[in-house]
Amino acid sequence: MDNWRVTLAQFRIALAVNFQYRFNNIIWMLGLMVDPVVYLAVWSAVAKMQGGSVGGYSAGEFASYYILLTLVRHITAAPMGLHERRIVTGELSALLLRPVHPVYLDIADDLAYKTITLLGLIPLAILLIVAFEPSINLTWSSALLFVPTILLAAAMRFTLQYTLGMIAFWTTRFMSIFQVYLVAQIFFAGRLAPLDLMPEPLRAISYLLPFRWVEFHPIEMLLGRLSSAEIAQGLAAQVCWLLVAYGAFWWLWRAGIKRYSAVGG
Repeated sequence: MDNWRVTLAQFRIALAVNFQYRFNNIIWMLGLMVDPVVYLAVWSAVAKMQGGSVGGYSAGEFASYYILLTLVRHITAAPMGLHERRIVTGELSALLLRPVHPVYLDIADDLAYKTITLLGLIPLAILLIVAFEPSINLTWSSALLFVPTILLAAAMRFTLQYTLGMIAFWTTRFMSIFQVYLVAQIFFAGRLAPLDLMPEPLRAISYLLPFRWVEFHPIEMLLGRLSSAEIAQGLAAQVCWLLVAYGAFWWLWRAGIKRYSAVGG
């Protein structure tokens, strides 16, 4: 309970700091929106040239997909490379002296950043809606199910990336590994194109990787393109990946801290 009180206090501090740098954060957020907007324009144009649809997606549905992708991608965004910087600079040593695990402080910082930048993202999403005229059949059931789905997706991605960052305890080439992770994410999260349009081998692989359940699954569910069985499958996959990432997080943290201490960090 004390950990979460500290998290709440850190959230208030981080909220004030992010508000002071709100314009920098909004510019950074605009950079993250470039890819989805480009893909939206391309696929909408292709759908119109193909007589109205591609692979079951109309131009309006492509617009819905990529506008939602900008929102889902932002909500589920997670820090990366924190451990590498902290280990190299020695910042981790100071954090270890605190009475709470650094992850609680990072959760607070992440939530504060998303809160501030979401205020700028919503007006931009409205502009995209006006410009591209998306078509979406939103139902109360899909809207209600979207809440636990997107929360699980955000928790899952944060834990996975936080855990992956602990590789920095063993290697200085963490960013090279991160680049491989980013490429896989582009293909298997449905950023480059909806996974329904990808070749069958890639679609099959996507079910075995976490990326599908972080971004593509919440979007498809909100668009009403999934059956009840597929929604349940997605929730089960999210819970399983979250548990695996949580277990790996604590195991790697204990092993990494022992190595860090042994080196004299």
